[in-house]
Amino acid sequence: MDFQINGYANNYYIFSGILFLSAKNAVRLLKKLSGPHFTPTDRNEPLIHFEYILRHTIPAKRKIIEFKEEQFHSFRGKILFLIGEYDPIANTSSMLRFLEHQTLQYKVISHGGHTMNSECAEVINNEIIGFLEKRTFLNIQDA
Repeated sequence: MDFQINGYANNYYIFSGILFLSAKNAVRLLKKLSGPHFTPTDRNEPLIHFEYILRHTIPAKRKIIEFKEEQFHSFRGKILFLIGEYDPIANTSSMLRFLEHQTLQYKVISHGGHTMNSECAEVINNEIIGFLEKRTFLNIQDA
């Protein structure tokens, strides 16, 4: 089954602020990627971190590893995809269909956007801790 999943290359028209980065564009871009309950303010920590990432990584040059359909079985039960409810990149119908088709575990985080680790850090931390605790428990049971 083929799925069309849009990556960074296909989303440049939405996020043109990446190409002409300034503090003002970083704020605009962070607002586009964030959920409605997160407001970046001038020079707050998430904005400074986000701007640093944008300045020092170039999405077009990131190496994206492609997996064949039959390789996804190795991920099942070992990975949890956390997707923000308002994430314009990851929370798409094609992405969710792909994850479901591959029977990969995912959870959509309410009120989160693409930058949900800053927007709702406590929720994300609890999800990760819970997932790791469950995995550790299962590994102990298997031993």
